This record gives sequence, structure tokens and C-alpha cells, in this order.
Amino acid sequence: MGDDDVRGGSGDDGIDAGAGDKDVRAATGDNTVVSGDGNDEVRSGWGDDSISTGDGDDAIRSGDGGAGDDFIEVGHGDNPIRGGAGDDTIVGSTGFDTAVYDGSVLDFDI
Repeated sequence: MGDDDVRGGSGDDGIDAGAGDKDVRAATGDNTVVSGDGNDEVRSGWGDDSISTGDGDDAIRSGDGGAGDDFIEVGHGDNPIRGGAGDDTIVGSTGFDTAVYDGSVLDFDI
């Protein structure tokens, strides 16, 4: 339950990072990332990813360089979230969440 750096590989990864402050990097593939309570930074790759975080101020960046259809759900806290170019679903919680999208504003349902 400490502060950790967690790295995924080039395939489909399932990462359960647990509680504590984490730096999680899921690479290419269709990844599932779960991080518990703490202030986390989570980055995902090109695939269709599912990211779920616990309470804390988490920074999420999905689809680095890719257009996957991602599902992102964050816990309580102030969370900056960047979706990629795909069909992303972002679910916020209490706190001040900020979402940044790629593409035309006409393509968004908020």
C-alpha cells in the first residue's frame, strides 16, 4: 500500500495498482487499470481501455497517440482527465473534475 511506479507491456494488461500514490503507464493493447485511493497519474495507450480510480486527486490521460474507445471513471477528488481521439466515456465524481477531449465540439455529449 505504498507509492509505486507500475508499467504495462505491449499486450492486453490488467493492472490493479492498489492504494497509495501511483504512477501507472498502460502501454498498447486493451487495458484495464484499477487504482485505489491516493493521488495517481494514469496513462493508457492506443487500445480500448477501462480506467477506474479511487478517491484522491488523480490525473488521467487516455489514448496517448491512439484513438481507442475508452471508459474512464474517477473517484472523489480534483481530477484532470484527457480522453483520446476515440469514443470515450468519462464519469466524474464529487470534486472539481476537468475533461479535455480531442475532436470537434459537435461530437460531444456532456
